[in-house]
Amino acid sequence: MRKGAERRSWFARRESTRRSAARHLIICAVWVAPLLGIGAAGAVDTFSLRSSLYYSAVEADYHPGEDAQFRDIKGNVLAAGSRQFVEAASIEGTAELADGTILNFDRIIRGEVRWRRVSAPHGIDARGCALVPFRSAAVDPDLVPLGSRLLIAETRGIRLPGGGTHDGIWVATDTGEKIKGRRIDLFTGRGKASMATIEKVGIDYLDPVQVRVVGRGASCPQRH
Repeated sequence: MRKGAERRSWFARRESTRRSAARHLIICAVWVAPLLGIGAAGAVDTFSLRSSLYYSAVEADYHPGEDAQFRDIKGNVLAAGSRQFVEAASIEGTAELADGTILNFDRIIRGEVRWRRVSAPHGIDARGCALVPFRSAAVDPDLVPLGSRLLIAETRGIRLPGGGTHDGIWVATDTGEKIKGRRIDLFTGRGKASMATIEKVGIDYLDPVQVRVVGRGASCPQRH
């Protein structure tokens, strides 16, 4: 009986020690997680991502021609344009035709980008929101959840075309075929020239930028 009691006492002390250690680990996790940028779900909330820029392709920026076509998901021709223009639009995701019509990426069928007409002046993103220059960003949703509000310190203070300065806040509402892993694509607006606003401050293609998630579940991005 004495040996049995001693054995039960030893097991009790061991279990008490385990529970105490577990409590200490939980307390440490609560205090250390914010310092490491780890959210409640275990996801890292601060990233170093390789940056790139995208824009709505404007027909006037390209050589004229009608040797390529924009087709919808049923194969109907929506418009014709130069091959250079159609290829550029297929990369960027939005085309602005000479008559002002906006065509937006719909889906890829048998390796061909198919299009649809939209009313948003710069096209729409993966969530169906209107793309907003210097606010919309494309990410890999497996890494950065769509709807995340992002602070990119390197863009804070950039002089914007319409006046004012950038507050450094972007919204992750878009995706891209090549935006996988630690990549982020920042939308700059209408035409290739719109990229100069960010390029002139020294952010070049695939330069690393520090991206911090400062909110989740954001609605469609708003203009500055």
